[in-house]
Amino acid sequence: MQALEAIAYQVKDVLNVMKENEASEIKLLRVDGGASVSNVMLQFQADILRVNVIRPKIIETTALGAAFLAGLQMGIWQNKEEISRICIPERTFTAQMDLEYSNKIYKGWKKAVSRSLNWAE
Repeated sequence: MQALEAIAYQVKDVLNVMKENEASEIKLLRVDGGASVSNVMLQFQADILRVNVIRPKIIETTALGAAFLAGLQMGIWQNKEEISRICIPERTFTAQMDLEYSNKIYKGWKKAVSRSLNWAE
């Protein structure tokens, strides 16, 4: 579980940097790939980010994305909106963890990362 938590914390770190640089709030997170099969991880991700986390029915989307781009080029689909209707969500995870506790454990993550930065070789 700790490895999955670390993934969630790292995603939050990246989104925080994006928010600082773009000054925009993340409203939701769409996920895919191998780790997205874990309900526990995605629930934790929603709890830490405080946004909805949406998993599609088809989670291996790299090849699917390439096929969609080819289909757009070939005229199979007319636009991205048509494709977005094909990508159906399988489940949405919403924050359930207490906000104060969520902030506390994220602060612990930041402290652990800080302490590991000057690791002696």
